[in-house]
Parts: sequence; structure tokens; C-alpha cells
Amino acid sequence: MCITPRKSTADIMLESLQGSADRRAVVVKPARGGFSGEGSALSRAGIPAIGYIPMPPPDGCLEKLSPELMHSHKMDGITAAQLKG
Repeated sequence: MCITPRKSTADIMLESLQGSADRRAVVVKPARGGFSGEGSALSRAGIPAIGYIPMPPPDGCLEKLSPELMHSHKMDGITAAQLKG
């Protein structure tokens, strides 16, 4: 699950998923604008953020993480102005 309150970052995630091997991701806007996980402070400060797997199960499920999927997103090449939408 990818959580982001901004349309600009949601669009980046959706575009990044196109043509990728990830067939299980969903991009959502948090209810009432709330954002949980490590990115919540950044989001509250107005910094564009995407919560990617923000609340894993208690066992962590680290064996399910894929380096290929985690590094296949385009956010690094986007300007600050584009991210802020």
C-alpha cells in the first residue's frame, strides 16, 4: 500500500507502477489527510512524501520486500516544484 495525501506524488507512484513487476500495489489518499509511519512528520511539514508499506505486520515480513520494486520508482528525478504539485 502506498499512502500519499498529494495528487502529484500519487501520480508519480501510479506512473512508476506502470510496466513494473508490482501487481499488488494500491495508491491511496489517507483518510481525513492523516499520514502514518515514518513519513508523517515530513508530510505534516508540507514535504511531499509517500508512505510505502508504512505499517508492516508484527513479524515485519522483511522476506517479502523486493529491492527491484523498491528502487524502480521515479521520485528521485522529480523537481521539488513538481513534487509539490
